[in-house]
Amino acid sequence: MKTTAATVLMALCIPAACHAVDLPQTIQTKDAFTISLPADWVAFPKDALDNFTTALTKLAPKAARQTYDYGFQLPMKKHWFEYPYILVQVKRAGRVSDAQLKSIKRVEQDVKQGVDQARDSYSSVVSNAQVGETVYEPATHILWIRIAMDVQKVGTIKGVSASVLTEEGVIIISGYALAADFDQYAPVFEAIARSTVVADDLKYRPHFTDSLPLSGRINWGLVLRAALIGAIAGCLPAAIIFLSKLRRKKKTGAGPGNGSGFSS
Repeated sequence: MKTTAATVLMALCIPAACHAVDLPQTIQTKDAFTISLPADWVAFPKDALDNFTTALTKLAPKAARQTYDYGFQLPMKKHWFEYPYILVQVKRAGRVSDAQLKSIKRVEQDVKQGVDQARDSYSSVVSNAQVGETVYEPATHILWIRIAMDVQKVGTIKGVSASVLTEEGVIIISGYALAADFDQYAPVFEAIARSTVVADDLKYRPHFTDSLPLSGRINWGLVLRAALIGAIAGCLPAAIIFLSKLRRKKKTGAGPGNGSGFSS
């Protein structure tokens, strides 16, 4: 029987303490934070990220434009965006009140709306998009969301998305793997997200005004829904590469070939 995202959702759970994961490689970003990786992971070139954004826009021109600031994966065999990989989005929409995320019922409503919007925007390649339990960790100021979906011509993809609060907004770190491999890589994704170190001037600090009715005027619901759409869209490169090859095959009559993914 074919496994679908709806059935694997049963396996999505609250992130637990990470198993020991060796992250000897530390990357200093231009966005005032560092992120640590396993020794054998490599960074996506900028053109691969930009070309993916262009491909997403063509796939769903009415959807909000998604851009990805950083990406990392194991050394590629044929092309970039081979599972497993991680994508990072830096959102400077404004500081989020800690209290807004502690209202978990409201957060879960926004998550559902984000999933619904993503499902509608990318319905040509995504089905059965589901989310596991949404968890906010006040001690680390990280919002965790696990996702699962069926991707056309690829199969079931599972992912974990960590939204790290900063004084300017959020850093969204999303890891993806084939469903069969997810349990192996989930601890790696979580450890990488937890390794994020934000510069002191941007490090999130609870404010005494957070509990006041007029504090946190930023619409966190919009930010969260956009984050979910970006996280779900991030699982789509393999499907887009396949469809692109299929279109070229129809135009030229030639075989699809291996191609080079989203690198130029």
